Amino acid sequence: MHETLLKYFPSDIVPLAESIIKENKIYLTITPSRKSKAGDYRSPHNGKGHRISINGNLNKYAFTITFFHEYAHLLVWENYKNKVLPHGIEWKSVFSRMLKKLLKNKVFPPKLAMVVENYSINPKASSYSDIYLARELKKFDKKSLFLKSLIEIETGKLFKLENGRTFVKGNIKRTRIWCKEEKTNSIYTFNPNVEVIEL
Repeated sequence: MHETLLKYFPSDIVPLAESIIKENKIYLTITPSRKSKAGDYRSPHNGKGHRISINGNLNKYAFTITFFHEYAHLLVWENYKNKVLPHGIEWKSVFSRMLKKLLKNKVFPPKLAMVVENYSINPKASSYSDIYLARELKKFDKKSLFLKSLIEIETGKLFKLENGRTFVKGNIKRTRIWCKEEKTNSIYTFNPNVEVIEL
C-alpha cells in the first residue's frame, strides 16, 4: 500500500494516510476523472465498510485535501450517523482541525499553505468552489500545452471549451467571469479557474 500511496500523496503524509486507512478499514478507490466531484465518501452499508473514492488525476496536494475532506465525513458519520448536514458545522469543524494539523506539519508549500490556512477558517463543500484555493492548487497540475485558466486570457479574446463551444471573454464580476457565446450571443458566467483553449 505504501508504494501506491506515494503516487498520490506528498511523501511526508503517506505514513499518516496509511495508518488512517488501516485503522478505519477504509476501502480507497482511485477513480478516473469525474467532472462533478473530486472525491466521495460512502458510509458502511450491506456488509461493506467505509469507502472513499478520489479522482486519480488530482495533483498530490489536491489529492491530500480531498482525502481529508472525505475522512472528515467518515468521522462525522461515526459520531452523528445521518443526523447532521453533510457539510454542516460538525463537518466544517472536523475538516478545519485536520487542515490545521496538516499546516502545522508543513505538508504544503508556503504560498499554498497561506491559502489553505484562509480556507480552513470556514471550509466550503468543495475546495474547487474556493477560487483562491482552486487557483493555487492548479499550479501543481501537469500542464497541457493547450489549456489555460480563463483568468489568464485577456478580456475580449476568443476561447473554446472542451465541447467545442466558443466564447468571448468579458469582465469579471465578483467571483465569476461574464462571457458571450460566439454563436448565440448569449451571456454565460464562468469560474475564473475553468480550463479553456485560447483561440
